[in-house]
Amino acid sequence: MEQLQQIAAQLGIDQSFYTVFGAVTVLYFLLSAVYLKPYQRLLERRKDSIEGVKKQAQGLASQAEEKFNQYRERLRLVTDQARSVLRSAEEGARKEESSILSQAGNKAKVSLQNVQAQLDTERKNLVDAVAPEISVLAVEVATKVLGRPVTSNRH
Repeated sequence: MEQLQQIAAQLGIDQSFYTVFGAVTVLYFLLSAVYLKPYQRLLERRKDSIEGVKKQAQGLASQAEEKFNQYRERLRLVTDQARSVLRSAEEGARKEESSILSQAGNKAKVSLQNVQAQLDTERKNLVDAVAPEISVLAVEVATKVLGRPVTSNRH
């Protein structure tokens, strides 16, 4: 113990040191109970709440990712359905176009045949109507060319 007293004397530690040390110790425990421990609990609660919010955010992010994947899948299905409907509508339109063109071609052919028949009938009627006049004109032309009267064999 004497050595401790000598070391304390060399360091300049006297009776006031023990008083200050005791006061600091009491002050430490007092401040620890009043200030430090509530502050540490506050920090721990904040840390726990932050971790809870992080977990909640991760859960929400995974839900959002899942919903986004579902949305993409639905969008793909709807796009495929739309393409299918479009293809079937195009095929129907092509068939209808082909049918309409075929009908129009048939109508045009029938109309052309009717017009041709009508023209043939009109030509025949015209030839029949002009035939007597042609023979008269032919006799007149022959008479003028030959210089003598020519008679028609037609009666």
